[in-house]
Amino acid sequence: SIATELLARYERFKLQELNINQMVLCNGSMHVEMAQLRLIQKLLLNKWSGPSVARLSSRRTLAKNLRNIYADSSQISEQEISALWHMMSYNQGRRVLHKTTQYIKQRYTYWYRWIGALQTTELPIHIIWAKEDPVAVIQMATTLHQEINNSQLTLLDDLGHFPMLESPQRWSRAVIESLGF
Repeated sequence: SIATELLARYERFKLQELNINQMVLCNGSMHVEMAQLRLIQKLLLNKWSGPSVARLSSRRTLAKNLRNIYADSSQISEQEISALWHMMSYNQGRRVLHKTTQYIKQRYTYWYRWIGALQTTELPIHIIWAKEDPVAVIQMATTLHQEINNSQLTLLDDLGHFPMLESPQRWSRAVIESLGF
């Protein structure tokens, strides 16, 4: 969302102080209409159920949902789940957890602006996508690749929705290589 908004501003206003040479997009639901949202995401998005679901959420719920979006559920450790839960629940985080999913609505609201910027940009855009992502499905990556003029597509086998957590080395290598280093 942030990258595509920056690109939209760059393209629209030709901002000289914003020096973008290229972009890397990874498993984001830019084409939100293709997203296979999980039940928990839908419940949190709903203005009626969201606050209650957030307050009732637990470490166990988080663990179950994370394991369902990893390509290999054994790749996430109990320690990582505990760390994520701690960050999410710190300082009464469950009170605002439902608000963190509102970025999904922004992707609908700004769809034409953000997808339009991707479709018209001349900047090189490298798309790095996990093939087994059950939320931001592979069709998003192939659609983006087809509609972005100057794009390159790298698919990461055997990774799910969080490739940067599931295999930090493979994901980092793909990003570094896409930037030409």
